[in-house]
Amino acid sequence: MKQGHTSWAYAWLLAGLLALGPGTGRAQTVLVGASRTYPTLRAAVNAGAVVSGATVRIDDGTYADVCIIRGLANVTITSASGRAGGVVFDNAGLGNLALGGKAIIVVSNSPGFAAVGLWFKNAGLGGSAGVAQQGLGAGNQAGLRFEDLTSAGTARVSYCAFDGCVTGIFAAPNANQSLVIDHCDFGYERPNGQAQDGYSHDAYLGEIRALTCVDNHWYGDPYANNCKTRAATNTISGGYNANSNGRCVELPSCGNYAITGGIYVGAGRGQQPFAYGAENQNNGTFSGTISGITLRIGVTNATIWNNAAGTIMAFSGTTQEWYGTGTIPLILRGPGAITGLATSGPARAPALPAAPGPVSGIGGGPLAAAVGAPASAGFAVYPTRLGRGAPLRYTLPGAAPAAGAALELEVWALTGQRLGVHRLGAGATGAVDLPALPVGGYLACLRLSDGRRLTARFGVE
Repeated sequence: MKQGHTSWAYAWLLAGLLALGPGTGRAQTVLVGASRTYPTLRAAVNAGAVVSGATVRIDDGTYADVCIIRGLANVTITSASGRAGGVVFDNAGLGNLALGGKAIIVVSNSPGFAAVGLWFKNAGLGGSAGVAQQGLGAGNQAGLRFEDLTSAGTARVSYCAFDGCVTGIFAAPNANQSLVIDHCDFGYERPNGQAQDGYSHDAYLGEIRALTCVDNHWYGDPYANNCKTRAATNTISGGYNANSNGRCVELPSCGNYAITGGIYVGAGRGQQPFAYGAENQNNGTFSGTISGITLRIGVTNATIWNNAAGTIMAFSGTTQEWYGTGTIPLILRGPGAITGLATSGPARAPALPAAPGPVSGIGGGPLAAAVGAPASAGFAVYPTRLGRGAPLRYTLPGAAPAAGAALELEVWALTGQRLGVHRLGAGATGAVDLPALPVGGYLACLRLSDGRRLTARFGVE
């Protein structure tokens, strides 16, 4: 079976929705909406309804809501309808955010948190009010904020969008925190960075353990940077990343990095698609790789900067495109080395190509289609808690498939790796032999002949 971006997107989204351990049977679903017991997320949290392992499904609508998720493990917040972007958290630029004005949702010491299919708007004091708050922390006001994790954990932000916020996602310095951001849109409808102080970014990650970005679209923070990360390890793949004033990707404190695929656009005079070690070398200096990207330069004096002497920023397989008139230059700035790039090229067209549409599905995208039909459609695996090496039994939906129907069962780890593909027999029930899987939670994905996917979860203990 072909494994590409669609499979990865599916895996990460499921990991966000179903980030559960072996005891999956006790997971709790909490429904939030105007006609529900809990009209807002904050009401559900304050009532104690949101517990570790809970999935909170919110009815479509716009919520002027702020809350804190504190001390809870494996909480997922997502859309009840399965319509990406249907759930909107809009702070209206008021700055009356949770935990002393920090964020619409503050995630405090809550490992395994996932936000899936949510739209965050106008978080923090934007415009002139935000400028007036410079130096008072306004630049870190965010749609989502992560802080105070006391043991190693990974949070996920999947199929979300951030528009008109001071900062979209903020992570406070924490060596325990890892963060995955996938299929999210930043500034598609209205740019972020609305403190307009040069210090508020689409995503600003402090000294955390690791950052992974997969197929995000960054439409350009006109006041600062798109992705500013001080993470010790940074893995970025795919997507679209354009900026006309600041930096597409900045690693100001150095650290490890590997960037693969995607489109990067330098669209402003002096703009820097990539910058490494611009402020300090607190994470240690390392050579890094940037491979298989498309690099579009649309102005003069666009710059790529490696400020870590003795290291190499190594580009390979890069498609360089030049836009404007005449010969367009690209400045490579040291003292660190930058290899694999041409420093000028002839303009291929007067103007840069238009940006792609949103990747998160905002504005009515079918989040449910990416997830697949619910397990209640008739697909089940059992037992849901396996001993190591035991076979995984299954029941297929509806009538037994005909011989040669070529149904396939995929097994995924919650960290996003596909662990195996099994061709199923012709019966409505059967079993597959699994490899010796480590203790933990897993996902079984049944791919139907019509392209639909059904999912079920199980654990190994």
